[in-house]
Amino acid sequence: MLLSRSGDRSATAARLLEAGGMTFVASMEGGMLAWRNARYATTRDPSFRTRTIETLAWSFGLF
Repeated sequence: MLLSRSGDRSATAARLLEAGGMTFVASMEGGMLAWRNARYATTRDPSFRTRTIETLAWSFGLF
């Protein structure tokens, strides 16, 4: 499941992943803007940014 602010970047990423052979790829149409517009619940994990940066750094061999 891919998610971006407006859904554009996640849709592009989903197409690229599918072109690369991945299956069961999904992108939420409208992204977080649509989610918030529908007044669905959201929460913010303060450690998310740090964990994301660490995961990306590890993926690229920076750790």
